[in-house]
Amino acid sequence: MARRVADVGLALLLGLLVGTPSGAWAQSAAPAAAPFSTATAVVNADLKLPVILALLVGGLFILAFFRRFGRDSVTVYADVPQPKGYVAPYSLSRFQLLWWSGVVTASYTWLLPITGSMDTISTGAMALMGIVGGTSVLSATQDNRPSTGPKDDAADRDKHRANYLAAAAATPPDTAAMALSLAELYPTSKGVLHDLLTDVHGYNIARFQLLMWTLVLGVSFLYEVVQNHAMPELSTNLLALTGISNGTYFGFKMQEKQVTPAADPAAT
Repeated sequence: MARRVADVGLALLLGLLVGTPSGAWAQSAAPAAAPFSTATAVVNADLKLPVILALLVGGLFILAFFRRFGRDSVTVYADVPQPKGYVAPYSLSRFQLLWWSGVVTASYTWLLPITGSMDTISTGAMALMGIVGGTSVLSATQDNRPSTGPKDDAADRDKHRANYLAAAAATPPDTAAMALSLAELYPTSKGVLHDLLTDVHGYNIARFQLLMWTLVLGVSFLYEVVQNHAMPELSTNLLALTGISNGTYFGFKMQEKQVTPAADPAAT
């Protein structure tokens, strides 16, 4: 009985999403006047595999984001241990890269058994991945750039490190100062949305606009794939708007301070 209900639900959901079958899918679709049991069998035969493949691939990318690959890389100092149970913040550029990789890969695995073709990647999808990949590379470069002056992020980290070592060497150790330095050297995740939308100064409008545009365009991309059984050819305007959105985010990111400026250890 439970399996019957699941099949009926799947048939109704796919009917709402897909509408009238077309192309290679329509060739094997049942006539409109066919009994419901026959339509359900067609859904099972023609759609179950694409649905399973797409959900599996999408689920793997979601799991990758939450488990390991969606968090900022944090410099670890051998003489300054991370706090127990430390969890790094989530990264917006990593989210965007994993989001679009998951959307395009899930779309590809959805289309493969339906169309029978391996050549379903559109030029627009490739251009979109190029924009997103470039933003991710630039963001990683910005986060890991070497120190170039006393006001740079790396210089501030070095000061926090020196403050921690000085507090640890005191007699007795200054545990409060050690905890403050650890909090700056190893910023902790405060939740997915908070991490994605904030920098050290608080909520950032450039991050909000990039996150919203990424989600809206991604859902629209998936809708087009399901409706037309093909990856959409994104217009020049859509690609330009995506580039502007990513460029605005990176422009703000270049001005971010990853840690709060530290006091001079000598003065302390």
